[in-house]
Amino acid sequence: MFAYQQICMYLFFCPFPRIAKRMALLVFTDFICWAPIAFLALSSCFGLHLISLEQAKVFTIFVLPLNSCCNPFLYAILTKQFKKDCVMICKAIEESRVTRYEIPQHFICVFW
Repeated sequence: MFAYQQICMYLFFCPFPRIAKRMALLVFTDFICWAPIAFLALSSCFGLHLISLEQAKVFTIFVLPLNSCCNPFLYAILTKQFKKDCVMICKAIEESRVTRYEIPQHFICVFW
């Protein structure tokens, strides 16, 4: 918990706020992914078994890999190149919507 406090303090007094915000987002998502695992592990250490062994197996298979699956997307989404590509794709989609409703000149036929 002390590490998270240090990160929050660094976030407020950081000379590089954009980098600090990115790192805070990554640390926060890591914390969210690992918090249920830590909670169940600590509760079982103190003798409070909240889930059965079968449920723990399912939990291990489906919840543990969430962090590993999320990180590549988060690292990609936070880059400048990804944002530029998204803007370019949105502009292309918008242009295709505009040109879709206009009739191109080569499709206009005059029947006499």
